[in-house]
Amino acid sequence: KSNRVTKPAYFTISGENKVELMKGFGVYLHRETICNAHLLPETDTCVAYLMKRMFSQQELVILNVTGANGHSPISKNVVNAILGFCLAFTHEGCGRKKDKQQSKLTLPKLHRYIAGTIQTARNYLKEGKDWKVKSEEEEYTQ
Repeated sequence: KSNRVTKPAYFTISGENKVELMKGFGVYLHRETICNAHLLPETDTCVAYLMKRMFSQQELVILNVTGANGHSPISKNVVNAILGFCLAFTHEGCGRKKDKQQSKLTLPKLHRYIAGTIQTARNYLKEGKDWKVKSEEEEYTQ
């Protein structure tokens, strides 16, 4: 165990042109990111986009929804902020799907979407493919 000081995640720091994704969770993203997420009606696409904007590919690779297998768990505030955003703004979350048999977004379903995004990041890294979406930290601090 090391005593090194880790810097806070970029999305936990409020700042100029940053808005809280869902009030009370402490997850701050740039207005442009939130506006772009509003345009994504499908929940899986919206979750993937938000995750990619919050975490770089290198950070996604070492994450895990539950923290199992020695991977770092994703903060519950992040998961709950994404869940709240998707419930409010995606078709599946709002129950606007054409197929009424499709149930509303639930936490286990959100965990599957997050796990899928993490697995995609691992596959891209393993295969050496280009990761096209930059995290906000990569985009705004370089």
